[in-house]
Amino acid sequence: MTKTISIDTFKSLNIRVGKITSVEDFPTAKNPLYIIHIDFGNYILQTCAGLRNIKTKKELIGLHVICLTNIEPKQIGKHISNCLILAAENKNKNPNLLCTEKNEKIGSKIF
Repeated sequence: MTKTISIDTFKSLNIRVGKITSVEDFPTAKNPLYIIHIDFGNYILQTCAGLRNIKTKKELIGLHVICLTNIEPKQIGKHISNCLILAAENKNKNPNLLCTEKNEKIGSKIF
């Protein structure tokens, strides 16, 4: 079991629905990464994600994913990752992206 957090800590997480609008290869990364741009309605954030062995760029574009948007930016090579796409580990220990139906408004808060 992991350490518990307060409800106030949970409320401080800005978890939103975003739409993946573009995906680029990140050929200089040590691990097989993509550079992914995600639209949250009023703003677009970029993340670097290790999904190249899991999904094609075409499969990712248009997905409505669940993201943590108030995470501290992280420099990865020449790129900044300033959000985190949430995923669950599948039976092969690979990430399974948390997605929504396309009915939710882009930018909707998850609570």
